[in-house]
Amino acid sequence: HLAELNRTVDGQLTREEVDDIFSVFDDNGDGLVGELEFKKSWTTRELGDLTAAGKLFSRADTDGDGAITQFPDMQRVFDYFDLDDDGKVNEVEFIIIWSNLSS
Repeated sequence: HLAELNRTVDGQLTREEVDDIFSVFDDNGDGLVGELEFKKSWTTRELGDLTAAGKLFSRADTDGDGAITQFPDMQRVFDYFDLDDDGKVNEVEFIIIWSNLSS
């Protein structure tokens, strides 16, 4: 998958890498990731259980329309993780926000 191939060794996620991750979850390529589509990709990739997937989906669907989209949802999620507003999400930023989202 493109998302796995587009990792850099710098330990940071760029907006472009997040776009690649989004495309992995967008199974049918329609630019929308619905809850069932998200949960299927989440569990297929063994990223966690269905409860965690549901919780993360509801938080990533920032406008509450039932689908995660590149804009506004993924842009808002990226901006939320990018604590120092440098256009990248480093490991510390990711851990801080991820632990808050998971609790």
